[in-house]
Amino acid sequence: MSLCQLQILDLGQNSLQSIPEGLNSLTSLTELDLSDNNISALPPELGLLEPSLQVLRLDGNPLRSIRRAILDKGTKAVLKYLKDKIPEQ
Repeated sequence: MSLCQLQILDLGQNSLQSIPEGLNSLTSLTELDLSDNNISALPPELGLLEPSLQVLRLDGNPLRSIRRAILDKGTKAVLKYLKDKIPEQ
């Protein structure tokens, strides 16, 4: 079974401390709910979900790796910020 066509993923309220590996390979995701977990950092690779990801819910997490001002601007701003943090190879 392939998850590559998955569009909505709700991982809210699961006591996650980090983003599951491989999440950035779900390139058809349009909505990702990570709210109300224990996530303190977002991996830059999450930015690769742009432009398909339209909704990213992060509220209720003790995020330290990204400024509140960026979070307040919404999904597109967060994804752009993360994508810009990916090291060039």
